[in-house]
Amino acid sequence: MISQASARMATGSYIGTGEDQTQSISAGFEPTIVFITRLATTRSTQHGFIIKDGRSVNFSGYGEGDATITSDGFEVSGGSFNEEDGNYYYVAFGIIELD
Repeated sequence: MISQASARMATGSYIGTGEDQTQSISAGFEPTIVFITRLATTRSTQHGFIIKDGRSVNFSGYGEGDATITSDGFEVSGGSFNEEDGNYYYVAFGIIELD
């Protein structure tokens, strides 16, 4: 039997809380991939992404940072994904299997 699936997408923003803190962001579903961009005033705009298999790619040439997919969205910690008072915007994509 072929299973049916539905694509999901969520967009939003968050403010960084600092390198030593982990922040959970809810997308309302478990994403397959999340793209994150940071609009910086002192640096150029920076980008990164998280893939469901556990890999994350930090913003090119700037800091460390960890990010993971969760069952309801994603978590970020560290400088490049969660710099204090940084303005971050994300788009999350996922596939939800239908019964």
